[in-house]
Amino acid sequence: MMKPPRIDAVEAIGPTRLRIAWTTDERLEVDLAEPIQRLQALGPLCDPAALDRVQVGEWGHSLV
Repeated sequence: MMKPPRIDAVEAIGPTRLRIAWTTDERLEVDLAEPIQRLQALGPLCDPAALDRVQVGEWGHSLV
C-alpha cells in the first residue's frame, strides 16, 4: 500500500507566498493573498512576519 505524500519542508518566499516541499520531491508555490483577504480568520496572516514563522506540523500533514 502506498503512503500518502507528506509535507517535507516549507518556507515563506514573499509576504503572502509559501514554497512547500513534499516527500514526493515535488515543490509547490502557494499564494495566500486571496484567502487572507477573503477569510476573516486568516486576518493575522496580513502581517508578513506571521508567514516567516510557518512550520511543518506534526507528521507532515499540516502547516502551523
